[in-house]
Amino acid sequence: LEQYRPLLLAILKSFQKNEVTAALKYLISCSVRFLISGNSTGNLEKRYCDLAQKVLQKKITNTKQLRRDFNSNVPSDREFIPSFNIARVSKPYLARYYLRALEQAARGESQPELVPNPNADDVNLEHILPQNPAAGWGHIPADAAETAYNRLGNLCLLTQEDNHALGNASFAEKKQMLLDSDFRLTQIAGKVSRWSLTEIDNRQIALGKWALKAWPIDQ
Repeated sequence: LEQYRPLLLAILKSFQKNEVTAALKYLISCSVRFLISGNSTGNLEKRYCDLAQKVLQKKITNTKQLRRDFNSNVPSDREFIPSFNIARVSKPYLARYYLRALEQAARGESQPELVPNPNADDVNLEHILPQNPAAGWGHIPADAAETAYNRLGNLCLLTQEDNHALGNASFAEKKQMLLDSDFRLTQIAGKVSRWSLTEIDNRQIALGKWALKAWPIDQ
């Protein structure tokens, strides 16, 4: 996310305090949309620098004006959701952040995108379909399992103790621990009767409605 640093520094120098918070939320939403859509490019870095100049020159003085100038460069809801629905996340710290922000959005938190990245020693990332499926996962072909492993719909949050206990267990063995989790979105994952590629697809699509609330660009 270093690309937007010049713009952020300009905002910190020039915007009123309440506008700094609003702009930071907006920039986080933009960054997540770029990351998930996979279109963060060198041209974007130049665009951020151009915006920074406008902020320093007082041509942009608030977040509303910033949105008006930049939104055409940011994946719209219509563009973002199809990318979100097939997103794979290989970096655990990013996956934890995404899931925490989605959890906060589902709970109705007012600033879900600002949730801090939790310590991996406290909150672990659980792959419901494990990386090395053992007995109980034969209904998912090996090549499909490899592709689905890092799908966002296959990921959930658990405490470290619960995550360690699950390991490569079958879904039947994992189900109750998912249901007992304090995380609402993890509980929902445990309510299905089986875990297959269809459930991963369906869960990821369901998470998409919270993604629009967690990372909005029009407010």
